[in-house]
Amino acid sequence: VMIISCLLYIVIFPRLYYKRRAFKKMVKGTTVDEMELYDRERLSLQLFLTCTIVWSLIVIMYFISSTAGLLAPENSFLKSSSLTMVSDCMMDVLSKILFLNTLLEVHELVFDETNRADRRLDELCQMMGVVWDSSSDVIAISVKGMNGSI
Repeated sequence: VMIISCLLYIVIFPRLYYKRRAFKKMVKGTTVDEMELYDRERLSLQLFLTCTIVWSLIVIMYFISSTAGLLAPENSFLKSSSLTMVSDCMMDVLSKILFLNTLLEVHELVFDETNRADRRLDELCQMMGVVWDSSSDVIAISVKGMNGSI
């Protein structure tokens, strides 16, 4: 079971390599949709990298805690049965901090309507600038004020 687990774990590194290589080929783009796709890919890579780091640390901590008791002197803290629990708790806290960092960035990017509206408005202003520059006609804009007057 340990050999199968290690073989399945090692697959994560080539996947990370190919994902990173594909991301480096991407360009950020100029439209809002292209920029959002780029940000999605960037955050996907960041999350995958975080998973790889956390899982690697969990594997390392497992092997250290399981072999430290065999190699340590009799009165060493490495022989303590609580070492595994303490290292697992530390890894749990570290992984939650790292994943929360990525999740907060995703939340700000995806669910913050103000940022999305600003990006869409910027793109609309760029498109209207092109229309305005290439237009030879007069454009009149009528806006109703707060008091009802034009």
